[in-house]
Amino acid sequence: MIVVDVNVVVHLLTEGPRRAQAVRLWETDPDWRLPPLWRHELLNVLATLVREDYLAEADAIALWERAIGLFADREAVPDMLAVLRMAVRLGISAYDAQYAVLAETLGTRLVTEDRRLRAALPERAMSL
Repeated sequence: MIVVDVNVVVHLLTEGPRRAQAVRLWETDPDWRLPPLWRHELLNVLATLVREDYLAEADAIALWERAIGLFADREAVPDMLAVLRMAVRLGISAYDAQYAVLAETLGTRLVTEDRRLRAALPERAMSL
């Protein structure tokens, strides 16, 4: 079991330079956990990809539906007071802290391509 942030989900579901790494991670450990926030972040990424003509709207809808099918039952709500405390203590966003607190609570690693988040949590966060 690992916690992944939404950029790892995007790499898994879309064609791009990190897709092979995300697929390998999925094949190695498909038990990915995410805070419910991932849904909002993914919607934003998909909307941006459509606006930038990287994806057609129909493809974005298909990716959304695939993501919900894969991850809807893998959500876990982090302790929001712990999120606030971690965000303040580490100087990271409360959004990023949700993933970090979830990983800490579950006693597992956080996989993220966010360099700042990895720098703030070198003992827990790792890159693809």
